[in-house]
Amino acid sequence: MLIETTLVATDDAYSESVSFNIPVGDWSLLTVFWQRSEVLRSTRFVQEGRGGSITFNWKVGEPIRMGSNALEVEPVWAMLLKLRPFVLQKERCYLPSVLKMLKRHLSHPAMHRHIDQIRDAFMLKSMNQRIQMSGPGRPPLSQAVVMDWLNSYHYHHDEAKAESVVRDLGPFAKQQDGLGIATFVLVDMVQAILATGDLIEMLQLCSEGLMPEIRCPADYFGQP
Repeated sequence: MLIETTLVATDDAYSESVSFNIPVGDWSLLTVFWQRSEVLRSTRFVQEGRGGSITFNWKVGEPIRMGSNALEVEPVWAMLLKLRPFVLQKERCYLPSVLKMLKRHLSHPAMHRHIDQIRDAFMLKSMNQRIQMSGPGRPPLSQAVVMDWLNSYHYHHDEAKAESVVRDLGPFAKQQDGLGIATFVLVDMVQAILATGDLIEMLQLCSEGLMPEIRCPADYFGQP
């Protein structure tokens, strides 16, 4: 599928006409990804802006107390079911694989910059730059921990991984098996999936001639 548009810096200091050609088979997969991302977007968890929160209480002379809020579990479980195709490596719509495909076909630094930011959000690199947290085991906000949590409690019921997750989450594991901190982390991953769906939808509009230009931050073009 041929995609033609113009990339324009948000400060209007730079513009460039570009064209990308995505093979039919790859575009078919991207269409499936977008459709499934819209199903994820339609869940109560996303529509109502749900997600966990974590709290820290500290008093002089006392250890820091950490915890998370209690959550209604049904909307979370429904969301996790729709999340599965994007986070398990053997699934066709596994997000890192789809982003790698997009980066291969959208051969422009501005597009690569956007894709890299989405990937950093999904891999929780952006979150760990904002919030640095350590625990008795692996960092509790790491993607390795949240994926082991998913496989322990929802997808594969892996008891060995559950033991390590309990250690990694520390006090956060005491309430709802760590549901609060897990969903706090998963919000970034869900947003990355939805952003990828938005990118695919935007490419569709460009192919139909309905989006003659795409606005990108100036620094995507190496502008000061």
